[in-house]
Amino acid sequence: MKDLVIRTVPKVLPAATSAFGAFVAYARDVAKNGIFISLSSFALIALVWKPDTYLQLFGHYSQLVLGINFIVIVMLVIRGIVLFPLAPLSGLIDGVRKLTLEHVAMIPLVILFLSAYTTLKVNIPNLAPYYADPLLATIDHWLHGDDPWKYARMAPAETSIVIDFVYSKLWFAVALFSLVHAAVLRPGPEFKRLAMASLLVYIVLGFILATALSSVGPIFYDRFYPEPRFMEFTAMLATDVYATQQKLFVDYLYTAATTNTALIGTGISAAPSIHVGVAVIAAWYMTSQGRISMIVGWCFAATILFGSVYTGWHYAVDGYLSAIAATLFWWMASRRSGLGMTTGRQGPKPLGDGAKI
Repeated sequence: MKDLVIRTVPKVLPAATSAFGAFVAYARDVAKNGIFISLSSFALIALVWKPDTYLQLFGHYSQLVLGINFIVIVMLVIRGIVLFPLAPLSGLIDGVRKLTLEHVAMIPLVILFLSAYTTLKVNIPNLAPYYADPLLATIDHWLHGDDPWKYARMAPAETSIVIDFVYSKLWFAVALFSLVHAAVLRPGPEFKRLAMASLLVYIVLGFILATALSSVGPIFYDRFYPEPRFMEFTAMLATDVYATQQKLFVDYLYTAATTNTALIGTGISAAPSIHVGVAVIAAWYMTSQGRISMIVGWCFAATILFGSVYTGWHYAVDGYLSAIAATLFWWMASRRSGLGMTTGRQGPKPLGDGAKI
């Protein structure tokens, strides 16, 4: 036994030392990563400022881990089928082997970031009490000749079924799926570009500008301001039998806001629209992946913009501002990553069994 140990230790120690050295080198690279620094700093600010709220939200958002892992598994299965059509199981195993610490770290980083973002968002009215709605509503009316929601509501009543699903459920799935798709199938510059642009949307639009333009949107206007400017919209929504999901969210957000409760997705903030900003970033990413995905992406973004007005969550100018800013962020991130705005991979490459992706 003693001889076995003597023979084994000299072989194990160099391997362990080499592995530890590789880990330290990787940790240094991560520490220099701008995205990692931004995420960590954002989370640290929220934790230090409102530790109780942050930790409470972290507990809530941790419940999303299983869902995120499921999407990662789905992407790995798709990758295996596309790249190794003759041996998809081998493709799946190959994909798992190529997962790096960066991929593994992405899931807790997303949870940390969402917890920080919601912590800051629910505290926007504490930093800047709601004030901008009368101005935004006036600009909206001036630009369109009337309140934009009236034009949107000319659509058939059944439109609420589609908007209720796309805006309330599909939006989050598309945002998360795009991020996981880039992390698993497009690691490197494409993933970093998407992550960077998304961070700018959430931090600059979702907190900095949202605080500067502190507002509640048409749907909450009459609950926070003495003038019942959107009484007609409120009455119309109350009779909309198809907007079941939206009505639940209205009560959910209002109850959380008035009782100072921090839950997943809480915090009332209208301008700018994060829904539109994230949808536009997703559309740009899908544009870089091909013509069909480009069409799907921009149809989705247009639906979200329309839905933001149709539902009354936002003023139209909220969406316009977000779309312009998100495009600017995508351009900045593309330049930083050495990519064109509409380009991703440098053409299809034969991989695995010869399949192209």
